[in-house]
Amino acid sequence: MTVAISVRGLNVVRGGVPVLREVTLDLPAGGIAGLLGPSGCDKTTLMRAIVGVQRIATAHVAEAIQYRRRGIED
Repeated sequence: MTVAISVRGLNVVRGGVPVLREVTLDLPAGGIAGLLGPSGCDKTTLMRAIVGVQRIATAHVAEAIQYRRRGIED
């Protein structure tokens, strides 16, 4: 399985309160993933941390995203 996004040990703290603790996940390349949960459970915080616009306490986030245009090879 080729992994598009890999997250290991993601921790996010806001105002001294941990909101995400030790999140670990792998998203396969070419797949479709959903993120479900009740309002206020920090789904957006997780997405912001993965794309790099959320300040994180600790983590390793690796993104292997390839952009391809029709007719152009890498």
